[in-house]
Amino acid sequence: MKHPLRRARTMLGISRLAVWLFLWQHRHEILGWATFSVRAAQRIRDGDTEDVKTEARLRMALTADRRTRNHPELGLEVRGGVAHLRGEVPVEVHDAAVEIASGIDRIRRVRDEMAVRRRR
Repeated sequence: MKHPLRRARTMLGISRLAVWLFLWQHRHEILGWATFSVRAAQRIRDGDTEDVKTEARLRMALTADRRTRNHPELGLEVRGGVAHLRGEVPVEVHDAAVEIASGIDRIRRVRDEMAVRRRR
């Protein structure tokens, strides 16, 4: 039986190089989601499912928005209904992240721990 990735590449006509380029281009998002998955498994085991679901919604919204996508410096965590945003980001990423987090259901408050990076 063929490996699922190999089968998908064959069906879609995608070269191995194209797959590696995609993975490299989106490495920060992939790493962020992988890290979240590990933390989420531990938190779910401890019974903290509501915050995990809320953080997943926030991560999806930030990934979907072109202003906040692919910013490795932007870190986040949701604890007790409070979104903690951190990192050193450009002003447009800062403003967009706070706006997006404020609009997510079940986030009671946004704690802005981000530092705004000045343009050089």
